[in-house]
Amino acid sequence: GQDLGLGPGAAGSPDWTSQGNASWDARNFKVQIFVGTTITSSTINAPTITGAQLKSKSTTLTATTSVAGKVTFYSGTKKIPGCVGRLTSNISGTQTATCVFKPNTSGQLRYWAQLVPTSGSITGSTSAVTTVQIGRRTGTR
Repeated sequence: GQDLGLGPGAAGSPDWTSQGNASWDARNFKVQIFVGTTITSSTINAPTITGAQLKSKSTTLTATTSVAGKVTFYSGTKKIPGCVGRLTSNISGTQTATCVFKPNTSGQLRYWAQLVPTSGSITGSTSAVTTVQIGRRTGTR
């Protein structure tokens, strides 16, 4: 651990305020200490889905995260094209990433997202899965 000495310390000892100056005194000496919680891990919520929710029709996935970063959205085990490394934006105080895509299949699909925080000192996280029924496209091609 690192020590900080207040008062006359040995010459050449950088941890002491006076570094060997015996006439050190406490006049005009202030110490400000900040105590806070260090964030070391992140969270990402299961994506919400809006839009058509039909095969080949514009659909949006939205994921909110606890910290800024890049979000990659998945359908099953595959990354969704155009939705890889999407930067989060601060929307009303919440880090949010979106993915606009056209589902390439219908049926019950499993969507999830992965967060890589901007800060290298914070660990990434994976969301829970959102299971959605994607309908068949109606109408003619």
